[in-house]
Amino acid sequence: MRINKYSAVEALRKGEVIVLPTDTVYGLGCICNSEQATDKIYNLKNRDRRKPLILFVSDLKQVANLAYNIPQIAKELMNKFWPGPLTVIFRAKENISISQACIFKTDKFNTISFRIPNHPIPRFLVKELRVPLATTSANISGYNHQATSTNVLEKIFENKVDLCIDDNEIPTGIESTVINCSVSPPLILREGALESQIRSCLTRFQ
Repeated sequence: MRINKYSAVEALRKGEVIVLPTDTVYGLGCICNSEQATDKIYNLKNRDRRKPLILFVSDLKQVANLAYNIPQIAKELMNKFWPGPLTVIFRAKENISISQACIFKTDKFNTISFRIPNHPIPRFLVKELRVPLATTSANISGYNHQATSTNVLEKIFENKVDLCIDDNEIPTGIESTVINCSVSPPLILREGALESQIRSCLTRFQ
């Protein structure tokens, strides 16, 4: 079912999974503290549960609430490239609740991935929910078949997604750059849209 962003907030609060536009690719999203909803995303994508979902956040405070040891280079990268196509990985704090831990800490390194997208819809959703949005690209794992939201719903997921937010602008199709700042020096894990700019920034810190 196609809905607007206001109806999406209520749907997300009920634990439903939505298709939403971002500045990079169409995404699957759910409220981060619903284990049932995150399970549905993994099942829809046939995604390896050892691969964490990315958290869309509203500001750096939400990152600081969950992440341990944010280095200066990471702060500079986030200030420079957020909102935008940059995903940053940090170690998770030890005092995260058990319910959160089973959602966030899905890899052996106990890390969490964060991003502030440069798109009004996901940013609106995160602001209204007041908690992060757990997200991933709207495709089946291992296949790159991004298109319109209609294709995502009807062809890729065979109408098994709960809801879809319609948007007139088709995303760029270029995924975010992923940088692991839980290690030193930081390591680029996926080149994505900002690879050259990020490497230039890292060079200045060496």
